[in-house]
Amino acid sequence: MLGGSRRIAKTGATVWIVVLAVIFLGAITFAIPPAPFDFDKNVERGFLVGHSRFSDQLAEQLVSGGYTYLAIELTQARLEHGDDTFWQPHFRRVDRRRLPIWGWVDVSRGSEHARNVIEDHKLRRLAGLFVAGRDAVQVARELRSVTRDDFRIVPVIRFGAEQPQEGEFAVALTEKDFVANQGRFDLPVLIADQLDAAAIRAAREASDGDYLVAGVAIPD
Repeated sequence: MLGGSRRIAKTGATVWIVVLAVIFLGAITFAIPPAPFDFDKNVERGFLVGHSRFSDQLAEQLVSGGYTYLAIELTQARLEHGDDTFWQPHFRRVDRRRLPIWGWVDVSRGSEHARNVIEDHKLRRLAGLFVAGRDAVQVARELRSVTRDDFRIVPVIRFGAEQPQEGEFAVALTEKDFVANQGRFDLPVLIADQLDAAAIRAAREASDGDYLVAGVAIPD
């Protein structure tokens, strides 16, 4: 009887030792921050994703595929905390791993939301902001006058539209035009919301420069 009691006590102690070891190892794992992303810092090859899809896991996949930064479509994103702002913790995690993150805002209805994005303290680590849609060039000019010098504001124009006379800009192109105009623009944007992975890969392989692949629809 006493031998059985000792066996039960020993088994119970062993279980607790295992539980404590698991907790201890879990605490160590949690305390060690993820390693910085490893990517080519000599090129800027980004992928634009909607804020509802932005995540640390997606960043892992894109970096492994040769992308060197992410851009988040923030036009409809809530900047205050709420049920639909789960992208914000992911933003912090990706930022801690030193991957550049850009914002993207459609300014067709005005520049107020773009200004809010620039001024939001949670997004102060943005590498820059793409502004798209009607009057994007004018809005970019206005925003540049009220932001710090090292914060990049890049208007996105359609292929064939009049090009800005000053400042950097991006040009949105269809798959065919993206491939046919390699080297013509400093920052081409591949309109890819309707393309499959094979078509995107083929277009990217045709380019040896910087580019942005837009995985969301771009307004006219």
